[in-house]
Amino acid sequence: MRFYRAVSEAELEDIRAFGGFRREPGGHSLESKQFAVSLHGAAEFGRGNFELDGKPFCVVEVKVEEADVESFERLRLDGKPAMNVSREGLGVFNAIIRNVREVSALPLRRS
Repeated sequence: MRFYRAVSEAELEDIRAFGGFRREPGGHSLESKQFAVSLHGAAEFGRGNFELDGKPFCVVEVKVEEADVESFERLRLDGKPAMNVSREGLGVFNAIIRNVREVSALPLRRS
């Protein structure tokens, strides 16, 4: 199963250095991490949020086994299906990740 997250360049570097997801070490991040269930959803979320600041963003793809994510909260963000991983659940989530990679090409905006 694949999930996608729009991230800043700084968060992408931290994911690479840390080997997974965590709260921003300086404490300037949300309590949890949200993941879109589609690449398009993550790209739209990134465009909507990062363009407000005029900053570039990346999307990472996370591969996990479907059975391993059943305990994580499912919700809708900006009208799109998503998964929420709480701060307390990040360690478990990082342990079940099979692969994380930066997506090299993002889909175009939908009209």
